[in-house]
Amino acid sequence: MDLGLSNADAATAIGAFLRRLRRKGRNPDRWEAEQTVRAMAFLQCDQYRQAIDCVGRALVPPSKRDPAAVREIEKAAAGILPTHAALQSVLDEICDEVPDWTPRQSPQIDQPGEATADIVCTVGIDAIYH
Repeated sequence: MDLGLSNADAATAIGAFLRRLRRKGRNPDRWEAEQTVRAMAFLQCDQYRQAIDCVGRALVPPSKRDPAAVREIEKAAAGILPTHAALQSVLDEICDEVPDWTPRQSPQIDQPGEATADIVCTVGIDAIYH
């Protein structure tokens, strides 16, 4: 288990990313979907730092993604791409498995180019990956 981080921290980060996609009115691209699935797998395994790191990688703009990693994800995906609704459903199921916690509502901040954006993580993942 990660010291200093909780399941609620990781679930909140994942939920904030999914809300960001919903506000933009789009489904995740293959990279974002892969990183979100990985984040939820780490959440399920109580590896909260790794879950939050995956959310940070999901936020990496296409122009800054490692081309070799993108190709590997494309090859491994075999044409399967989960929708925003499917990812949200999986996160909800993970959260429902633990009766005494739910993701916290993350605060809203203004960022250039967006009306509002969730603060995805308190450990500065935006600074790490951009």
